[in-house]
Amino acid sequence: MPIGPKGEKRLADAIARAVKVMRIATGDEPEDYGNAPAKNQPPPS
Repeated sequence: MPIGPKGEKRLADAIARAVKVMRIATGDEPEDYGNAPAKNQPPPS
């Protein structure tokens, strides 16, 4: 499976994306927004 610039997993093709969207729309799969960094936090050192 391809990996995005931030290390997130990406689906390999348009059909797989369409299936994922359909599953989210019907409630079979929860939406996943990933881990958003907290605001106003200094960058890790």
